[in-house]
Amino acid sequence: MADNMTIGPVLSVGGNNVEILQTGKILVTNPKGKMKTLTQDEFKKQIIKNADKIQSGEDFEFKKDRKGLKIASAIVGTAAVVTGVIYYKKIGQFFNKLLKKIKSKKTTDTNSRTVFNGEKAIAHNANEARTARETLKIKNQATNDIAQNIIQYVEKLKASEKGAVHSNKQKMYERLFANK
Repeated sequence: MADNMTIGPVLSVGGNNVEILQTGKILVTNPKGKMKTLTQDEFKKQIIKNADKIQSGEDFEFKKDRKGLKIASAIVGTAAVVTGVIYYKKIGQFFNKLLKKIKSKKTTDTNSRTVFNGEKAIAHNANEARTARETLKIKNQATNDIAQNIIQYVEKLKASEKGAVHSNKQKMYERLFANK
């Protein structure tokens, strides 16, 4: 026999068809045809929560409890904030290094270079146009270097964070299951 075989009649509760499965779970089908499988505890909570609607004959929708998901998302958000606080000095040092690298790429010979005005270089003759292309090439190379450095730094932070989370989990389990 299949696991989704029902036992007993189909009941209509709040506009939903309710069936009990052989596994002990409850299959709820809403008027639109969407099916949800609830445990007996989840079903009881929904019945208690919507008791007034059942008594008045109103339709309602059975919803699964997402409490575990909310707790998990709160933990992940807290971990992200804590990681930001812990590594704020390293992030600042990283951006200082990038700024120094950008400054070192700039040339000091302003007579042969063109003036940058946003993204456009002003060039009045062929010699200045060549210089403008070289300047733009240097700028693009510096931008690419910055992007690569940021990617590498973020990957290093992720790797160190994963290691820290793993060691914290191990310590937690050791404390919880230590023989007392």
